[in-house]
Amino acid sequence: MVKPPIPDAALSNYCSLHAQARSDAIVPLAYGTPPPDASYAHRHAQQTLFPNAWSYVYAGCMGYTATQTVVRYCPQCRVAERRWKREHE
Repeated sequence: MVKPPIPDAALSNYCSLHAQARSDAIVPLAYGTPPPDASYAHRHAQQTLFPNAWSYVYAGCMGYTATQTVVRYCPQCRVAERRWKREHE
């Protein structure tokens, strides 16, 4: 199985926003057209409110065969992401 390169930001040990240790998780890889939640509002919220949620990794359209990868996520960012999605979807 050929995996795409994972962004360094998805592998850091600490959350730059919440200054807490991050946990490992297996997440899906998204290929092709950016996922539906890639709207401007979502991208802005992701950068400012939950930069280390890493619920998935966008892998482009290079034809890799992997469907999942391991990332290090911030639990507080995941909470903020879920809250934002509830309020904006």
